[in-house]
Amino acid sequence: MCAARSSRRSADKIEEKAYVVGPDAARLVAQSVASDAVCSAMEGGFLIDRVAAILLVSPDPRALADFYRNTLGMPLEDEEHPGVPLHYGCDVGGVHLAIHSSAGFAGVPARDAQSPVMVLGTSSVRAVAERLSASGVQTTGPTDHGFGLIVSFRDPDGNLVEVLEEYEAPKTSESAPAAQAADS
Repeated sequence: MCAARSSRRSADKIEEKAYVVGPDAARLVAQSVASDAVCSAMEGGFLIDRVAAILLVSPDPRALADFYRNTLGMPLEDEEHPGVPLHYGCDVGGVHLAIHSSAGFAGVPARDAQSPVMVLGTSSVRAVAERLSASGVQTTGPTDHGFGLIVSFRDPDGNLVEVLEEYEAPKTSESAPAAQAADS
C-alpha cells in the first residue's frame, strides 16, 4: 500500500471530527487528497478522476448558446470571470458546459482532425429527436448501439452532438454461491 494512503485514512478520521479539530483538519484532508492522487498514479490508477468542463469555442457563441437553449432546453447563463470575456455556461450532470468566443481564445484550431463528439444524456431520446426535428435540425437516429439509443446531429457550428438514452442495467439477484450458502 502506498504510504500516503495510510495518512489518507488518518485524515478521513480527522475529517469526521473536523467540527472538533478545526481548520487544521481541512489542510490535512487537502493534503491527503493530493497524496491519494499521487498514489493512484503510482499504483497504475487514474491520475485524472473526472471531467471538469466541456468548452465549445465558437465564432458566434451567443447564437450557439441560443441554439442549445432553444432546441434542448439547456439552462445556459451569461458568465464572466476576471480576464475572460462574456461566455455562456451551465452544469449538466456534474460537468460544466461553456460556450466561448473563438476571438482571442487561447486554443489552436485543428483543421486536420475530426472534432470531438459531445454526448449528452437523457431519459427520453425519442422526445429529444422530436424536439430537434420540430426545430428544423437534421438528425440521424435514434439508433440502437447495444447499450442505449442515440440520436445524432450537428449544431450550427458543425460540432457532432449525440444524445444518449442508456438502457437500464439488468438487475442481478444474489450471486449463486451466496444463494447456495443460504440454502445450506
